[in-house]
Amino acid sequence: MPIDVVAERWRTPGCATTAYLNHAGASLPTEEVLGAVIAHLEVEGRIGGYAAAAAAEPRLEVLRHAAAGLLGAAREEVAVTGSDTQSWAKAFWGFVLGGGIAPSQRVLVDRIVYVSHYMAILQASRHVGFGIDVVESEADGTLSLDALVAELARGDVALVTATHVGTHRGSVNPVAAVGAAARDAGVPFFLDACQSVGQRRVDVEEIGCDVLTATGRKWLRAPRGTGLLYVRSSLVERLQPVGVDSRSAVWVDADRLELSPTSARSRTPRSSGALRRSTTCTPWASTRSSATSSRRPRVCAPTSPPSTGCRSSTAAASVRPS
Repeated sequence: MPIDVVAERWRTPGCATTAYLNHAGASLPTEEVLGAVIAHLEVEGRIGGYAAAAAAEPRLEVLRHAAAGLLGAAREEVAVTGSDTQSWAKAFWGFVLGGGIAPSQRVLVDRIVYVSHYMAILQASRHVGFGIDVVESEADGTLSLDALVAELARGDVALVTATHVGTHRGSVNPVAAVGAAARDAGVPFFLDACQSVGQRRVDVEEIGCDVLTATGRKWLRAPRGTGLLYVRSSLVERLQPVGVDSRSAVWVDADRLELSPTSARSRTPRSSGALRRSTTCTPWASTRSSATSSRRPRVCAPTSPPSTGCRSSTAAASVRPS
């Protein structure tokens, strides 16, 4: 849908003083998000952090519901985390600890892989002993599908990873074709969607990924310290994430715990309630969306700002998908 640029500037306090272009790093938050952070901190100041978090939990369920709709996933396949990197660490190390990669196998990466993702793969490789192969690129910098198919045909591939939109150059990989190739080879596919969720249409069924990671602070305009993790239900049981707590597992007895049967097993330990609460006020989360519906949450912006209330007619707009 078209973006009402003037309305979006009006809703963004930072546009009053800044011509802002660094959305790929962290977008400027709206008044609603800023207000929600401040309001939650005030509630914590009155009744304490745990009580405030409990009071906000119903809205966080709405957030998970909206996030699932945004990604075309089921709600139980989505977890709220602290960042894209946290999401990746939870999923990737969970796959490693679950026995997903043997020493004799290989992990395939693309040339625009993000640094923190590659570092996790490299660190795990040193502990497990598996190989890492970089799939060749086309002349425009995107992943070569012919090279990927050839690598898969060699065998011994435990995992395919790819980046949807490159952080440093903006290249857009043909991720649906990558997903189809991985599926044909029977290999799980992990997708870095940090720079695409909120900027481009992202549907996990169309793409065919088994894991997707994203952050809140970029194109979704949530505050720093927020992220999303999607794990396909058929893969959940293969993950043994590190850093579990009472929200991701049940302590059964002295020598046994049971991980959640859903993506909740990859939830991160308790983080700032204000950050998680404020994410429910981002435009993409402000409209509830069925996880089984093909419709996406709509951006809830005023159709027009007050005639005298526009903070800036020249500041940079916050960019989101049309």
